[in-house]
Amino acid sequence: VRQIHGFNSAKITITNFKYDVSTANGGLWYDTAPTTLDYSIRDLEVSCTGTGTGSTSFGFRNCTNLTNCKGTGTGTGSGTTNGYGFSHCNNLSNCKGKGTGTSGYGFYSIDYAVNCKDGGSSTAMWDGTNKNIDIDTCRKTPVVADKTELNT
Repeated sequence: VRQIHGFNSAKITITNFKYDVSTANGGLWYDTAPTTLDYSIRDLEVSCTGTGTGSTSFGFRNCTNLTNCKGTGTGTGSGTTNGYGFSHCNNLSNCKGKGTGTSGYGFYSIDYAVNCKDGGSSTAMWDGTNKNIDIDTCRKTPVVADKTELNT
């Protein structure tokens, strides 16, 4: 695909987006990063739902610039299981994260988030090192907060 631009409210909608940690399948990316602007993707709103299952699972991991997305990571299996809605992502807006399992977090180590909500995580909404989070729109009870307060 060449030159996808989000002019005039252009949007891509993706459903049943599943990430397989063993094969790294399920992501949106370039196989080889483009070297010229004629293959650029910019100013585009992506509405998507990401789900992952397994002993450690992610709805979305290592993602950038997601808007209106719902990430669900469901830790399954025996022993310790971990689920993350969004992990190590940058620039999230209007996203909902849900992580379930022995440890389940909606958002883990995020850099920049605005208007993000928890979808009912089993442990807490936030964990890891989070930076540039709009506390007024990304916590359950808006107030100036650190990571502990983000989870209230």
